[in-house]
Amino acid sequence: MLKLKIYDREAEDISIYFDVCGEECQKCDEYGAESTTLLETWNKDTPASDAMKLDSLMDKQYRHWVAAVLWGTMCLEAFIYDCAARNFSDTYVKRYLDKLGLKAKWVVISRLVTGKDFPTNSKAFQNLQRLIGERNRLVHYKSRPALTNRSEEHTSELQSH
Repeated sequence: MLKLKIYDREAEDISIYFDVCGEECQKCDEYGAESTTLLETWNKDTPASDAMKLDSLMDKQYRHWVAAVLWGTMCLEAFIYDCAARNFSDTYVKRYLDKLGLKAKWVVISRLVTGKDFPTNSKAFQNLQRLIGERNRLVHYKSRPALTNRSEEHTSELQSH
């Protein structure tokens, strides 16, 4: 495997994570475009096979979206760790910074390395928060009652009032 050297540190995984995330985003966009095209031509005479095709396209789009979220988050976490390790040391980062959450790492490490505050009121920070939230939802998945059960419960509640 080709070893990427950045400031005398091996960091090939960052490039791999970035590339894979980009590929997953591209696939997600492709399946999304196909779904949109199919929906734009949808009418009452659309055959059932198109419904199955749409379901398949949407499933593929979701799978690639999940992969993009996971790989993108991994890329950002690896990058900020590498940034800190290049400017301090692995020992320092592991001892004092590595236990911080990803948002906090970006705020704290950016400040330590550049002397400037990370713009927490920016679109970039909002997107980082959103990405972390989606990653956490995926990684720390919790099952929930089936939609039909919730619909039945809601219907029962409405009938009792």
